[in-house]
Amino acid sequence: IKYLKISVKMRDTELKTYENFKNAGIIEILNPAEKGRYVAFLRKSYENDIEHCKFILFKFPRWSIISAYYAMHNISKLFLAEKYNIKISKKGVHRATIVAMGSVINEDALKTKIIRLLQEADKIYEFVNPRDWNIIKYLVKGRKEREKTQYYTGSAFNEQLLLKNAHEILNEIAKPYLKIIKELMK
Repeated sequence: IKYLKISVKMRDTELKTYENFKNAGIIEILNPAEKGRYVAFLRKSYENDIEHCKFILFKFPRWSIISAYYAMHNISKLFLAEKYNIKISKKGVHRATIVAMGSVINEDALKTKIIRLLQEADKIYEFVNPRDWNIIKYLVKGRKEREKTQYYTGSAFNEQLLLKNAHEILNEIAKPYLKIIKELMK
């Protein structure tokens, strides 16, 4: 068991950069013949995920959190596919998506647009910080919340707290993130 933990940790360390993910074949240039199908799949996936998140919020808040994150993950991959012809698949897709998004949002024109969108979102959403233009933090937070919810962590289970958390994740993390990414795709 110790050997497995070490090897997984080493692989994670090796796959920290866009280039490393590209060299591993996890990040690829999207084949033009496949682009239409891939984009349609991701669009429908993120739309279904966010609707599912809302639909089950009060009855199954744990699954609502999971669906909220997957909506964020899938719209991120959609953005990368539509705007940059990037396809992300295989093992490591979640981290690769975060790394790829981090790489592309560093463009100055995109930063300016993100700051403007965050300023608009700040008027609607409580937890949006327009001074912090790095929207990848929302995706990372969504992933962490999904992992805490999806996997046993040893913490006490509290249904009311879970419902409150699911509501906050939907309304203060997922919705602003989805809104901003949709605007960036225009």
